[in-house]
Amino acid sequence: MSATPALLDDREAPATRSVRPAQLRVAGLAADAALVVGCVLWATRLSAGMDVSWDLIAYHHYYSWLFSEGLMHLADPEPYVNRYQNPLAQLPWYLLDRSLSPRVSSGAVAALAAGNLLLVRRITAAVVPDRVAPTGRTILGVTAAMVAATGAVFSMELGMSAGDVVVSLPMLAAVLLLVRSSRSATATRQLWLLAAAGALGGASVGMKLTMAGYLVALGLAALVVSVGRRRVGPVLATAAGGVVGLAVSSGWWFVQMWRLTGSPVFPFYNTVFHSPWFGDFDVRDTRFGAHGVIDALTYPWLMAEGTTRVLDVPMRDPRWAVLTALLLLAGVVAGALFLRGGRRREDGGSAEARLSFWVFMLAGGLLWLFQFGIARYAVTNELLTGTAFVLALGAVLRRAVLTAGVALALSLAMAPFNVGHFHHVPFKRDRFMVQAGPLDAVPSDSVVVAVNSSAPSGFLLEHLRPGTRRHVYQDWFAGSGLLRDLRSQQLATAPHVYLVLGPSWPNQPAVRKRLQANLGLVVDDARCQPVHSTLPVRHLCPARYVGASGQ
Repeated sequence: MSATPALLDDREAPATRSVRPAQLRVAGLAADAALVVGCVLWATRLSAGMDVSWDLIAYHHYYSWLFSEGLMHLADPEPYVNRYQNPLAQLPWYLLDRSLSPRVSSGAVAALAAGNLLLVRRITAAVVPDRVAPTGRTILGVTAAMVAATGAVFSMELGMSAGDVVVSLPMLAAVLLLVRSSRSATATRQLWLLAAAGALGGASVGMKLTMAGYLVALGLAALVVSVGRRRVGPVLATAAGGVVGLAVSSGWWFVQMWRLTGSPVFPFYNTVFHSPWFGDFDVRDTRFGAHGVIDALTYPWLMAEGTTRVLDVPMRDPRWAVLTALLLLAGVVAGALFLRGGRRREDGGSAEARLSFWVFMLAGGLLWLFQFGIARYAVTNELLTGTAFVLALGAVLRRAVLTAGVALALSLAMAPFNVGHFHHVPFKRDRFMVQAGPLDAVPSDSVVVAVNSSAPSGFLLEHLRPGTRRHVYQDWFAGSGLLRDLRSQQLATAPHVYLVLGPSWPNQPAVRKRLQANLGLVVDDARCQPVHSTLPVRHLCPARYVGASGQ
């Protein structure tokens, strides 16, 4: 395979080149340890405190509890989209948080997420040109990992229950195997590496469906390898591995959802599966995502600006705009070298590895942009910006040490402008400290609905008596078969109905109106009781069914 113009031209001193491989391995492992420790310190000492984000208190904790209690598989017209998603992405956080204090569990989750940086270091070492000395590879790998660590979403999610930095681990491991397969001594070994890459990518998608675009990107990168080597084996091996990984991680869940709802990915793609519990339309948050090519071109600026077009909490990351400028500059430099006849000698497997990397990153980014456009779901690309920075700067500067220095300087200069913040509170011995007296008094033949449109309160539902029918309600499902079934089969017939409402109740006339229109419930304000916890007070209110006016 012909080489592209060199991205790096390492000309280190002979003394630097003489560093022994064992010394480099020790240096690399020391860097890994420092990255892990840094992530743990950030999550436990330097962050705003412990995670009590909207998603956590709405459903991350509660749905993980349901799963651990063996209740997740029960047929239940739960009118909330995440009720039907594979809980594997949240389980690592939940299991740690259940057995450790919030500070210690946050540190443990951050240490797990730090594995992403270790993978970025190794991916970078695999894609820099072969002519770069081993010392330069180590330096550039560590640099890329440090640049990746400053990403707004990654640093924001360290220690949190959000699973994006957990499901990115198998996907980045898949990218590592993809780029390493280019250096395989035999075709058979390459096929096994690509099959394993596909399996890891499929497992990532099974854990969280938002990773599906990256599995497609992995397949496209393998297709490029197949075309370059004139063999169909690489793409077929990757595809077969992807099917196996998806089946292992989520096949069992798809089967359960099919039995319960008539769709393996309910409520998504209901125009394809036509589950009677939902309408013939697809679930998508239209606030996000590119609306056409021109809009897509503005996204690097939107990420730098910090707009709600990219995330519904405060977030800003200027690195995307800087990376775009660097890639344009690198393209100009490479073009000028080519026109001057500056083609370099063959660069072996690293050229193919770089091509695979760029195809994966570009395809994954484009699919994310038009499918989601939500910054959290692009954390895989965000982490790989560390590698991209190194390659783009290396194309211009052509010195490993100089490239590393400039990349780190840019990253540190931009770090104060990176903003990402979910709701945190100071660390306490217990994350919620619920005073569950009012919840304990609810009869076990009741139906209790936590109303998220009033304030997310799902975390309280696990304190109800066994046998109580419990739900997390979201207005998005108004008019669905789910809601009709909930009204007719439970709310209209239950001996007792209770609502868990937010701190501002009863001063929420819009919520009151929607509750009657969509659920058919009228709240008995005079009998509401406060439920105290670490978070602002919630209100447990009896309600009576009067019939819904909404569709």
